[in-house]
Amino acid sequence: MVEHIARSTGVPHDRLTRIGNDILTNLENHPESLPDDKCIVMMHNGIHGGIALHGYDDETHAVADMLVHLQAIFEAVGKELQIIAMPDDISGMEGG
Repeated sequence: MVEHIARSTGVPHDRLTRIGNDILTNLENHPESLPDDKCIVMMHNGIHGGIALHGYDDETHAVADMLVHLQAIFEAVGKELQIIAMPDDISGMEGG
């Protein structure tokens, strides 16, 4: 069984991530599932959210894939999603 990443611990920590983890277990057991398949399950109850990941070595690759999919969703409805990276440290970037 492939371990799922949950809050970077590998263990679901609340109701939403437990449900997401169960969904990923169903993916693993599906007859058409392949070893290289990746999945991001996003859960939300109107107040809190939870994410369960399958097939990713770390969250960074999952975030990159999610952004690519978000851009595609925006384009499908005639919108444009622009992603701008912001530095953590802006020292030395002040205008002169």
